[in-house]
Amino acid sequence: MSEKDLSLDPGDSSARRSKPKAPRRAKVADRGKLKIGDDWNAIRIIALSQGNPLKAIAEFV
Repeated sequence: MSEKDLSLDPGDSSARRSKPKAPRRAKVADRGKLKIGDDWNAIRIIALSQGNPLKAIAEFV
């Protein structure tokens, strides 16, 4: 095989790589803020995300 044939080898993962995308920069105001209606709703969402809701409440303490 020639070098040209090797570069088009379908098993060659470098031929399928795409260019890495630049990370999206968030606005400073958007970072670290939850967009949840109220505090009780935030507690409910966190509690439902845990296997044990008491564990979620303990994370606030």
